[in-house]
Amino acid sequence: MFQTADGLITGVGNAVADPQSAINGGRDVLERQNVRLNPQASPPASTFSSEMRRQANLGLNQGEFLFDVGSLFYGGAQAKGLTRLAKAAEAQGAEKWIARGVSPGLADYFATPYTGIGHHYLPRRTKLPPWLGGGRVPPAIGDSPFFLLKPEGISTGDMLELHFKVDPKYRGGSIPAEFGGGSWSGDPLGWEKYDRLGRLWYGAPAPLKAAAGSGVVGAGALVDQIDGERPRR
Repeated sequence: MFQTADGLITGVGNAVADPQSAINGGRDVLERQNVRLNPQASPPASTFSSEMRRQANLGLNQGEFLFDVGSLFYGGAQAKGLTRLAKAAEAQGAEKWIARGVSPGLADYFATPYTGIGHHYLPRRTKLPPWLGGGRVPPAIGDSPFFLLKPEGISTGDMLELHFKVDPKYRGGSIPAEFGGGSWSGDPLGWEKYDRLGRLWYGAPAPLKAAAGSGVVGAGALVDQIDGERPRR
């Protein structure tokens, strides 16, 4: 931010000293950004594979731009704070869950603030390809704000339901003894798994959506449109 402010002050000083040069420089910056971000500002590639690469690069540039804009408000080093944008719900009372047919003890458990490990966008069972050394994804990556879905302030029930829907292998878990013990499963509760596109969108933490750019955002818009045409799962 200090560097941005210093650059702004320097730019204003240069503009005062040489207005025409400042105007020309501003046009050059806008033109470069237009080429980097606007698919219509450059011609399509001559081959399908080259066009796919061109579109991928545009998406990455758009994501970088969105993330840089967000960093002005949230701070690049505080990317974890962007998870507030993906906040699913505040912790609510057990009445919400009882109204949905959940037993009283389990409803009390679901109403507590969530303190678990969250949902890993890159499953911990994922193995790296050989050219990256193989083995499991390092925690520094898998547990980063970009790949760990754990909305701030979410209730246990809301997080477990979200986890159930976005993880194709997650079916349920145990109930603490203080809430009656035993286990729970999302199937008897009527929860349904998202399809692949739904998992891509709803399972992605907010910083990852920002960094991924138009590809994930476009997928999310499609999912939202589909969900708007039928009952939410």
